[in-house]
Amino acid sequence: MRFLLFPESQLWVVLIVLTTAVTAVFTPFSRSLAQDEPVVVTVKPVLSIDKVPQGSQFQVAVVATIAPGYHVNAHIPSEKYLIPTDLKLTPFKGLTVEPALYPTPIQKAMEFVEGKKLALYEGKFVIGLIARAGKDLPVGRQTLKGTLRYQACNDQVCLPPDDIPV
Repeated sequence: MRFLLFPESQLWVVLIVLTTAVTAVFTPFSRSLAQDEPVVVTVKPVLSIDKVPQGSQFQVAVVATIAPGYHVNAHIPSEKYLIPTDLKLTPFKGLTVEPALYPTPIQKAMEFVEGKKLALYEGKFVIGLIARAGKDLPVGRQTLKGTLRYQACNDQVCLPPDDIPV
């Protein structure tokens, strides 16, 4: 087995050139794929209060809206192979977040599983959480970030799983 060895500075130049070439070739392709996919799920986070005092508890709601004709799997899907809808928030120093509370899904018979009923969300649904601001929560503007992971499907096809920033 033969290896081509470069002095360290030449190796970095080769890696940069290769990285640039790969990016130039694949970036337009990946952007065109992303533009062809419809926007199926949108989210809107809502807090129960605007200003959070240290040592207080407040509620967080994430309102998800699914485009007509589509659905997403419930947080606890009917089949092991189905991708669950899952909200993950990233707490920071001084803030704790309890596990999310998901709505009760609808049960709907789907043709692609021979009429078997699956646990789904359609239309608009709300995921709720309770958060606690500790006495050590830094004073000032803070941003609670997270993602909603889901897989949207219609009656015939499922889109690739996606993560939406919340």
